[in-house]
Amino acid sequence: AACAHVHAGQSRLSLSLSLSLSLSLSLTHRATHAQRLCTLHLQALVGDRKFAQATTISAQLLRKYGQNPTLVTLRGRCLLYTGQDAQAKQHFKKALQDDPDHRPAQLALKLANKLDRAKEAANALFKARKYEEAYAGYTEALEVDPLNDVSNAKVYCNRANTCLKLKRPKDCLADCAEAMKRDGQYAKPYALCGEAHIMIGDETGDAKAYEQAVRDYDKATDMDPSSQAFDQGLRRAKLELKKSKRKDYYKILELPKDCDDQGAIKKGYRRAALKWHPDKHSGETEEVRK
Repeated sequence: AACAHVHAGQSRLSLSLSLSLSLSLSLTHRATHAQRLCTLHLQALVGDRKFAQATTISAQLLRKYGQNPTLVTLRGRCLLYTGQDAQAKQHFKKALQDDPDHRPAQLALKLANKLDRAKEAANALFKARKYEEAYAGYTEALEVDPLNDVSNAKVYCNRANTCLKLKRPKDCLADCAEAMKRDGQYAKPYALCGEAHIMIGDETGDAKAYEQAVRDYDKATDMDPSSQAFDQGLRRAKLELKKSKRKDYYKILELPKDCDDQGAIKKGYRRAALKWHPDKHSGETEEVRK
């Protein structure tokens, strides 16, 4: 009887342990499944470029599930695409410390480093005044990581500035539009648009170009009131607009605004005098002759 009682007790204990183990495994499976679903949701947010939302959720998931390499890498990508490059790289390296063979972290770190090298190379060419080569370098940098809007907005601005150096104001405006599309809070493209419109005004003498330059610089100074460069640009745009409404004698003489060659000015005057001599326009109406 005693043996039977002991055997029954062992059976009940065995059943209890079996049920506990089964419940534990079930809970573990559910937790793993929930983590997998959360990770997939986070990946989808990153793919849809919803980086602000993804950044918040990634921090919550790391607190809940711990520092696993996949979540750490996704968190790093969120930081990278919101302009926090240094922190992003730290996350990729942390993921690789935990798992040196983690492929997503390897690729993410490699891509971030490649973009940095491309930008640095193009910037060096710009500083060396090799503007055609710098333009090509910025173009290559833009092809490295199309998802990185914050970084690419700056690259587009740098290429726009290069266009100004190459006397291509319309290309500058196109690049500024791309920068604004990627980062609406970035003031620099508006200032570069101002410079481009001043250049167009200088080339064409059209007062409307200077009016647009004033609007561009107004926008830039509103976004960044502390920038002395933007403030100086706004004053210059207003000055050029004011000058454009005066009679432009250089334009009448068909000379560039910065011409200081007395011989060229005299030749221009004689050429204009012959062109507009009253005897050559005697057949015109009184209004045209005026």
